[in-house]
Amino acid sequence: FLTDHQVCKEKVLPGVAYIELAREAGMRSLETRVTQLKDVQWLKPVIVSNSSQSIEIIINTSKETLSYEVYTQTEQGKQLH
Repeated sequence: FLTDHQVCKEKVLPGVAYIELAREAGMRSLETRVTQLKDVQWLKPVIVSNSSQSIEIIINTSKETLSYEVYTQTEQGKQLH
């Protein structure tokens, strides 16, 4: 499915995958349905290579909102996406 998701001949994780990660993580954290996401920003695409890598999400909650960060671990440390 990554055939159509390439930048400079590199396969990248589709943006909708990030949104689905955030929605599912929010739903599991809040134990309720997540109906909208606001102010979504992509900092750096996840490049998909032949080696495996873990994509992780951090959920931060406050009284009325939930925020999230999608990241991978690199040799240099945490890479925010």
